[in-house]
Amino acid sequence: MPVEVLLSKEQPIDASGDTLVAFDFEGAANLSKYFGKGFADKVNAPIKAGDFQGKDGQVFFVYTGSRPARILLVGLGAKDKFHLNKLRIAAGQAVNASRGAGVEELAFPVFGKYLGLAEEDIVVAMAEAGIMASHKFDRYKSEKQAVKLKKLVVAAGRQDKVLEDALNYGRIVALNCITAKDLINEQATVATPKYVAEKAAELCRGLKDVRVTVHDRKALQKMSANGILAVGAGSSSEPRMVVIEYVPKGYRKTYALVGKGITFDSGGLDLKPAIGMEWMKYDMSGAAAVMMATISAAQLQLPHRVVGIMALAENMIGPESYKPGDIIATMSGKTIEILNTDAEGRIVLADALHYSKSFNPDYLIDVATLTGACFVALGSEAAGIMGTDESLISSLKAAGEKTFERVWQLPLYPEYQEYVKSDFADMKNVTTNQPGSGAGASVGAKLLSSFVEGCKWAHVDIAGTAWTDSDAGYKPKGATGFGVRLLVKMLKDSAK
Repeated sequence: MPVEVLLSKEQPIDASGDTLVAFDFEGAANLSKYFGKGFADKVNAPIKAGDFQGKDGQVFFVYTGSRPARILLVGLGAKDKFHLNKLRIAAGQAVNASRGAGVEELAFPVFGKYLGLAEEDIVVAMAEAGIMASHKFDRYKSEKQAVKLKKLVVAAGRQDKVLEDALNYGRIVALNCITAKDLINEQATVATPKYVAEKAAELCRGLKDVRVTVHDRKALQKMSANGILAVGAGSSSEPRMVVIEYVPKGYRKTYALVGKGITFDSGGLDLKPAIGMEWMKYDMSGAAAVMMATISAAQLQLPHRVVGIMALAENMIGPESYKPGDIIATMSGKTIEILNTDAEGRIVLADALHYSKSFNPDYLIDVATLTGACFVALGSEAAGIMGTDESLISSLKAAGEKTFERVWQLPLYPEYQEYVKSDFADMKNVTTNQPGSGAGASVGAKLLSSFVEGCKWAHVDIAGTAWTDSDAGYKPKGATGFGVRLLVKMLKDSAK
């Protein structure tokens, strides 16, 4: 279970009788700013002895023999390289160190002037990092780590409505990010399209101004959602399309969010290699991000109408599997020739993107683990972004810099349309069935652009950022929930 996070009007030194975190820069060697000179003399001892230098990732417990019982020194590294995400990472490291040290309550100080950050941003970062670092997906471990840490106190030193709102925002987004990660980390045998759809309905129950519609196989047939149906045809778990509508009174704009939700991707008849196939439960990461971002918008009562659409299917081999050479008539009426069944994300998104236009969105964003080519281009440090509206792309870039769910723009040149021309259909789902095809991320996005005519649209390819294979600060190994914080921050900032 994630920890409880509270805002305290007390000074940091008085906020917890257990453990107080002291963040400091490399070579600063002065903690009196936290505690006052008398108490700081005691705490500065490990600095003078060279046991703590304030380097990135360095943590050191000081036992005081008084209140608070411990001071946890956490390094921020060089001051000239410091930014908000370094604080998130350091806060996550503090939580990780405390989990193994019997700490029950951890207090974080808010010293905006010293850190060179807005206190509102610090509070959000502390809440996000503290909650996200405290939760591990251990549902299937018979022996779970005994953890005493139950509470994080963000010590602001005063009562402040702006900081209270910041804490609430950080708490909601972080908890929803955890829910997204748990859905993605769940084994694919459990997290089928039906399960994910039921989970969406359960999570939305009782939310103000929210309604949920689940389109099952029969409904998809009536809608001519033949792309979603084709991809899911080889599985015994039938596909779904889930729509979450948040419609506040007097809303300003309509944002449609569309997520790729392949709950497991074997590759279909164009079977993936065995190595790494266990990661393919993460191919629903876009849908999970869209689900929890839409729910976050409702919980925060943001002033925009937000429509979250999740195209859910399992890409498996079976008697009814779709085949290379098939031609699919999508919901829009446009046809796609299948050259590779492992390029299935763009097939389900073709239907979902077209369907999203029925809500007349002012802005349309899709989030998808679409192409390995995007990972090759950008690694795990940024998602790719392409689209038809530069203002929308810019707003997502700005939100990405603040949340550190960064996006990097790739081209969407008109010439890429030639790459998906088919001899037998309106388009083909890959440029060639041979490895080494160029511009894969842009070509995948170009195909999607055929289904968003007239829309201000952005496509976010999270293939390289949806999961991590190592523990790092506030991001435990596994699904990252990438996209939840990005989308919610963009929606919140656009409401200003």
